[in-house]
Amino acid sequence: MGTAVSQTMLRDKIKEMIDDPSKRTTTLTKNFNIPQNPETCYFSNIECQAKPFDESILKGAPVFYGLDMAYMRSPDTDFSCLSMLTVNPITEEEYFKDFYFLPRYYEQQIKSGNEISIERYDMIPAKSKIDTGIIYDEKAGKYGYQMYANRGDVVIVDEALISLLVSTFGNEAHMDCTGITQKFIIFYLAHLENIYGNFLCKFGLDPNKAAEVESFINANIQSQDGLPPAIKFMMEKHDISNPIMESAKAARGRGLVYCNNKLTELHFANAQTKQRGSGFILANPRLSRKDGVIAQMAARSAYSVFVNNWKTGAMNKQNLVKWWASKTQA
Repeated sequence: MGTAVSQTMLRDKIKEMIDDPSKRTTTLTKNFNIPQNPETCYFSNIECQAKPFDESILKGAPVFYGLDMAYMRSPDTDFSCLSMLTVNPITEEEYFKDFYFLPRYYEQQIKSGNEISIERYDMIPAKSKIDTGIIYDEKAGKYGYQMYANRGDVVIVDEALISLLVSTFGNEAHMDCTGITQKFIIFYLAHLENIYGNFLCKFGLDPNKAAEVESFINANIQSQDGLPPAIKFMMEKHDISNPIMESAKAARGRGLVYCNNKLTELHFANAQTKQRGSGFILANPRLSRKDGVIAQMAARSAYSVFVNNWKTGAMNKQNLVKWWASKTQA
């Protein structure tokens, strides 16, 4: 990710960390780009780290999407994160491609006397400054989320991207760059279909946050098994989310998970849980993000429903096995 701060400042940060061990997690993550998980994190250090992979494996593949929808109109709100997953049912290996959407700008109302004006600001440095574990060095002009965008881990929703969507899908795809809308997600999904040429099996989302996306998926995506392609996934319903989290933890511990996105690694290192009733929920501090975890769990839930539902699960899994077997032989 490059050098973020001066050597003198780094030495001072190291000294602070030695003097105050409570600063170890933040210092190593924010200043050295080494994601650390606190003792309350649900995932171990090893479980937070997925393996790299050749993303061409996603082209033409059967995929499962997970969405954690957030409108993100200000720097202190969560990301919208979309996770694309394909699973080899023969080896149980899981391949994730995650997309974090960051609007280029945000707007604020400014009152001067009796007049109110709307000012536009740069979202990238503002959010880099606010979020826990993200590099922010104003003097050097180094901002963590721009660095993640340069790696391809974050999608900056700017004029260039909107222009690309409009040139591909027409004026209906036009929108501003001050937030993430469900309309944008729908057009970006069409954009991904053009790039990867894969076919959607199931799509996991929270209908309370993404009802428009749910309706679009069910109305426009051909079902692979005669059942609605969109499935409901809500993290707060621990009878649904806890088994998915537990299976994800086990798969990561066995080294079966592949993902190239380093921001996702940080989100897994942030994922803290709290007991609630007979289960647990994600309970991160306010500015410690875990959107990538939720999106991946929604995608895993979509896969689980596809291969385990009592109506078509056995047939669906058999079809996936055939597809992967033919890919291996090709």
